[in-house]
Amino acid sequence: MNSLLRTRHQTRIGRTPFRWCLYIVKPLEVSLKLVKKMVCKWVGHHESFRVNQHLLPFNAVDVLMTLGLGVGGLEVSYDES
Repeated sequence: MNSLLRTRHQTRIGRTPFRWCLYIVKPLEVSLKLVKKMVCKWVGHHESFRVNQHLLPFNAVDVLMTLGLGVGGLEVSYDES
């Protein structure tokens, strides 16, 4: 998929928290409509998505947490009871 992107698209995606997608080598199933919508809603200088009249902050830590990756720091045990 990345080979199909034009330079201007790669540049635009590279300014979002999804820039890591540009380095994906293996095929990945994603909703193209969702990605397009999110890229269009991205406000780079605020590192936020525009949702109606509000800005929803979104940064690298949010991406790491979404992917289930560690963000550093101490391990905190979770008690489900």
